[in-house]
Amino acid sequence: MGAALLALSGGTWILVLRKLPLYFAFMLSSVVHVTIPVCSWLVLGEKIYATRWTGIALVFIAAGLLSKGIHEFIEIGALGSGPWTATAFDISGVLSHDTGIGAFLRALFGYSAAPEILTLVVHLTYVVAILALYLRPVRRSSPPSQSPAPVRS
Repeated sequence: MGAALLALSGGTWILVLRKLPLYFAFMLSSVVHVTIPVCSWLVLGEKIYATRWTGIALVFIAAGLLSKGIHEFIEIGALGSGPWTATAFDISGVLSHDTGIGAFLRALFGYSAAPEILTLVVHLTYVVAILALYLRPVRRSSPPSQSPAPVRS
């Protein structure tokens, strides 16, 4: 069953890449880090503590701060001018970062309707790497076994 799901996942990824640019598909794939905890809570009834949700939110906030810093460096020309400073995409017609929800997302998570390629890559790399580390299962170490005290005779 696992192999069939893996094959289905690979086929779906190839179909998505036929329709969407790679950078946009990777951006959409980072949604998995939020949907898996939500689905495991809703479908499987797993407990997800407030500290876990807070950690996930803090990772997204930190990624926004980092990408905002990269944007500012690009804007002042400190990172040169090359293809990495070009606009990756522009969805300001759908969700502008200047008003309403877009402005809220920009203030909280560093959302940009027209990010530069380097800004987008840094943001996605940070989110994927840090959430993978944060959400990985951690084995609890068992306390050291206490051997019985020697009996003195």
